[in-house]
Amino acid sequence: MVWIESTIEKHSHSRVEYMIKAKSQFKRRSTANNVEVIIPVPSDADSGKFKATTGAVKYVPEKNAMVWSIKAFPVRFYFLLFLTFMIPFFIFRVEKNI
Repeated sequence: MVWIESTIEKHSHSRVEYMIKAKSQFKRRSTANNVEVIIPVPSDADSGKFKATTGAVKYVPEKNAMVWSIKAFPVRFYFLLFLTFMIPFFIFRVEKNI
């Protein structure tokens, strides 16, 4: 089993940051192979940047998700993924005619 922890921070209505921690929790001398972690992101997310301690990360727009692929996940290890997305921000201004 792989335990996933996440922290999501929204900044000034224009940016969202994710910190994802994946930690192995299986028996000694075991290794999980070809692990995929699917991280849902906002449908209007744009300009994604990411940094992972291991593995490959790709954006899958049709699923509104990032997929983090880890080839081999040894026992008692953890890996981190940092994601940053820009979110469109619109301000609607209503003017009154007096």
